[in-house]
Amino acid sequence: MSSPNEAPDRNQNLDQPSRFDERALYTVVRKAVRDALLDVIGTLVLLALGLASVWAGVQNAASQGADGLLFAVPMILLGVYCAAYALDFVPRALGPLSR
Repeated sequence: MSSPNEAPDRNQNLDQPSRFDERALYTVVRKAVRDALLDVIGTLVLLALGLASVWAGVQNAASQGADGLLFAVPMILLGVYCAAYALDFVPRALGPLSR
């Protein structure tokens, strides 16, 4: 019999089967991978939207000159905001999905 000050034997539980639920692990891993893939796709879509908005604003400003700035500036700001939000430079509390 061991005294209370001694460390327990680490090999004591090797004969018992582990209580590992593979079905639950599969479900957790599957949901985690799905969530990660959706995050990647969402980030790429927001970056593409930001790039397209900046490009449209710059093209409009270049082709219309000073008259096109009324449309170009909001488009460029929208594009910069989308890219910053996708890369987590904007706090989530200021994002469109905040509650």
